This record gives sequence, structure tokens and C-alpha cells, in this order.
Amino acid sequence: MKILDLTTDSLLLPVRSAEVEVVHCQTGRAVMHSGCPKSPPRSAIPRLVFELLRARRYDWVIVPPSHVSWTTGNGFFRRIIKRTLAWFLSNPPAARLARRLVFGRSARFAVTDYSDQFYPSEFALKCIEPAHYFQLNVPRDLVGTCLGPAQTRIHYLPTVIQDDLIDSLVAKRSGEGEHDVFVAGTYHNEQRVKQLESTRLLTERGWKVFELGEKSFGKFTTGILASKLCMSGKGLAYHCFRPLEAAAAGAAPVSHGPEEGTYHDYVHGENCFLYDPKLTPPEIADFVESILKDPIRIPKVVEGARALLNQKHRASVLAANLLRLLQQTA
Repeated sequence: MKILDLTTDSLLLPVRSAEVEVVHCQTGRAVMHSGCPKSPPRSAIPRLVFELLRARRYDWVIVPPSHVSWTTGNGFFRRIIKRTLAWFLSNPPAARLARRLVFGRSARFAVTDYSDQFYPSEFALKCIEPAHYFQLNVPRDLVGTCLGPAQTRIHYLPTVIQDDLIDSLVAKRSGEGEHDVFVAGTYHNEQRVKQLESTRLLTERGWKVFELGEKSFGKFTTGILASKLCMSGKGLAYHCFRPLEAAAAGAAPVSHGPEEGTYHDYVHGENCFLYDPKLTPPEIADFVESILKDPIRIPKVVEGARALLNQKHRASVLAANLLRLLQQTA
């Protein structure tokens, strides 16, 4: 099987083998990892041009959601390019002809959408006509349904962290932790601000809170490994990396349900301590304090969170699951 991956973050590279060839040409800033967005290397565009010019025939082409009509935050030339593409590809037959000329008649397409949007890209469904659409923030009622003229199957796309980071955090954990609660990050939305305010209330009540106020992965690792609970507010839309990092580090994730009704696998008391997003900071502090006063519940949640991490969010497992689905597609 030959796969051309044109996404910002390749989820299929871990399955490369003699039988499965994956060529990744990064088309934008990588976001599906633990850390800051990473720009594509200088070789990305020449690599893509080289792949297109040699006109190889791929079984699958994996593409980003192609929100070409969104120009907010783009420079002048990028806006012109996007508007030109949107005008040309707004005609499905023209888009189909372009795909066949570039990728061949037999290539099938899949979209991996890690944006903070809460509805599949209508442009992608109409003009790319993918067989599968994997979405990070997919509405719960759309999972498993078919949309668009090609009856594209909609899937939930789990967030993912690398195997080596998971294994490293698991190996470094020792004991239950000297800190009661860990909180870190950029407080750029209401839920994160409320979590920060609640931890400061917990500090006033005498609980030990580790608050990381700087971008230091070393201190981040030290703090989360030494904490019982980890506050994990929404990040990349609802699906932040923090619950996964907490699970690997042995801290129980404390999060809120999604305000947007997006699909997720978190269950209160099993793999996460989940509260109503409408709670105020004092109410969140009361919620966390009730957990700390009954610490026997924490190890069970850590175990459940780590099991979910290994079943769905480990990079190698997610890649294998995606490949299996592509291979089963007639």
C-alpha cells in the first residue's frame, strides 16, 4: 500500500514498513503533539513538488480539512491563493478532474481534521470527496454517520502523543506525589482561567498546588510527576493534551465536560474526574477538595486514564487503527 500524507501532522508514519509506504509532505504548522506548534522544514515544499512531478500513483492521499475559504490571519498572497483555489475547486467536477490529473484515477482520499472547528469542512466533503473524515472535535451525533455527496464516513480522531514520551513519563513516576494539584499552561479561555482561580482558592485552604507559570518542559515534567491531580482545561478546542500527559505521569486528570457537545471518551470516576463546565471557581475548588479528601478514588482513575491512553491515544496504536480502517475500505 502506498500512502501520500499531505497533513501538517502525519498520524501514519509509525506504520511504515516494507508493505506500507508512507510519504509525508508537511503542509503547515504541526499541532498534534505535546508542545508548541512546529513549522514545516524548508524542504517541505520542494519535497511535495518532487512527489507531484514524478507522478507516482498512491492508494491513499491523506489531506488536511482544506478550509480554503478562511482567510482570517493570512497574509496578502496567502489570501489570494486561498481565494483562487476556493473559486476553482468550488466546482466538484473541476476538483475531481484536478485530483485525477495530479494523483491518478485510483487514488482515494481521507481527511484528518485537527482544527478547533466543531463541524466538518463542507468544502472538503464536497470537493475532496473523501472516503473517511477524521475529526478531533466532531459533534457527538455525527460520529459514524455519512455526509456529503460521496457519503463520507465521519470518525472521531483521538489526540495523540508519542510512545517515547509516554514511556518516559511512566518510568519516572515514583510514589503518590508531594503536590496535591498541578496546573500549568496558557490561560487563554474561560475554563482554564476558572481552573487557575480554583487552584488559588485551594492554596488558601491549605492544599499543595504546583503552578507552572513559565514554558519549561523540564519543570512541567517535574511538577506533573510529583502531583496527585492534574487540572486539564480545554486546549486545542476541547481536546487538550494534558489529560494524556497526566495519565502517563500518574496524575489523575481533572477536567470539565465539553461545552460544545463534542465526542470524547472521558468518564467521571473511571478515567477522569469530570465536572460540569458551568461550575464557578469556588465550586470547582469544592469539587477538587472532595476528591483530595477521599484519595482512595485517585489510583483507580489514574489506572483508567492510562488504559485509555494506551488503547486510543498512543501514536503507534492510533496509526495501526487508522491503517486497519484504510485497508478494510473497499
